[in-house]
Amino acid sequence: MKVTSLVAALALTYLLAGCEPRNQFQEAVLNKMQQDSDIKDYRLDSEEMTDCIMTKLPRKMPGVFALDPRRLEAYQHYQKMLALPDAQNPQQTLQNLREVFGSPSALADAHRNYSQSFMDCLTELIAKRDENLTERPRPDAGSTPAVSAPATPATEHQSAPTQP
Repeated sequence: MKVTSLVAALALTYLLAGCEPRNQFQEAVLNKMQQDSDIKDYRLDSEEMTDCIMTKLPRKMPGVFALDPRRLEAYQHYQKMLALPDAQNPQQTLQNLREVFGSPSALADAHRNYSQSFMDCLTELIAKRDENLTERPRPDAGSTPAVSAPATPATEHQSAPTQP
């Protein structure tokens, strides 16, 4: 009984400690999203954007599963990467990032992964919002839906405008 309790307590401690780098990175992403002008301009929810990024980003991160030590380390490196624009000494921070990621190309890959996840989520959330805005109530089962006339296609008889 005591051994089982001890194992359960250790497992819980490992899980909680293992989630810490991810949670800190998620908080950094949320802060970034709250400041991002595109998120504000498109009137998107920064928390929803953060959740989307946190879903897409790990797909191309090192590590096989959420608590993989390589993944946890990657979260810490990505968090440092997000802080680069606010660094006191950007050149030194950039050099440090190149070292922690292993090479300049690995840093570029990580930045590309983050940027691609950001753009995918931005596109997805804008499309979702626009879909919700254009969604019309469905007609009742007994009534027929209104059908709009199709646009008139161009015919061979119509000529292109001439240039002077």
